[in-house]
Amino acid sequence: MDDDGISQVAILIIVLLISAYFSASETAFQKFNKSRMKNLASNNKKAALVLKLDDDYDNLMSTIIIFKSIVNVTAASLVIFIFSKMFINNEILISTVLAIFFIIILGELIPKGLANIAPEKAAMFSAPTMSIFLQICSPVNFLLAICKEMIYKGFKAEVQPSVYEDELRTMLDEVENEGVINKNESDLIRSAIEFNETVAEDIYTPRIDIVGVEENESLESIKEKFILSGYSRLPVFSGDMDNIIGVLHEKDFYQGLNRKEKDIKKLISKTIFITPNKKISELL
Repeated sequence: MDDDGISQVAILIIVLLISAYFSASETAFQKFNKSRMKNLASNNKKAALVLKLDDDYDNLMSTIIIFKSIVNVTAASLVIFIFSKMFINNEILISTVLAIFFIIILGELIPKGLANIAPEKAAMFSAPTMSIFLQICSPVNFLLAICKEMIYKGFKAEVQPSVYEDELRTMLDEVENEGVINKNESDLIRSAIEFNETVAEDIYTPRIDIVGVEENESLESIKEKFILSGYSRLPVFSGDMDNIIGVLHEKDFYQGLNRKEKDIKKLISKTIFITPNKKISELL
């Protein structure tokens, strides 16, 4: 191989490395954990720069795609040019296959796989250089933004949330399986997520499990029921449990005892009756 051939191979290696850089950067900015990056940004300037670039995500991806396309076309041309001179028969076909191999394996799959292992580190590594490329490509991105606005002007797309509840539940299951949080913490977070969807019927106490107080029941019996049940309020019924006439609060009961109150009817609070499908968030 003559000096020109060596120079061409050297240029090809450099171009493939640049292609690998853009592929790794693309994966890193798509996969990095924002919460983890925010924690790092408090004392890491590169992490802060990653978040700043991510705020301009559309332009960042446009920049990566533009430069990566240019680099990949250049790499493919160089591979075909270099290897077409080495083969006499079917030189174009062989050179094209080699070009595809080099670009897909060395320029795409390997760097993306490495960036996927540690996306936060890869994003912080590429952020300083990527900010420069973003500035270089800003005029092109500005024109692309205008074009996109003109194209999408006729489409009124509904704004979608970044994360749906089902996706949040899946994420919760994943972090629980990984041991980041335990089952109790997972159940607590899941309850908070599902709070607005919970209706009164979901938290009903079955009738056979209800601890109630008859309106003419003795004070000692009521006191015992408060102690044994552990409840802070008990329903008061007349004749039958289906005939609820009020609710007796534990604090009101003991205050009545201190006042030597004999009639619990004077201590009961008004009962609120609701439909089974009433959301508990509306009852607070």
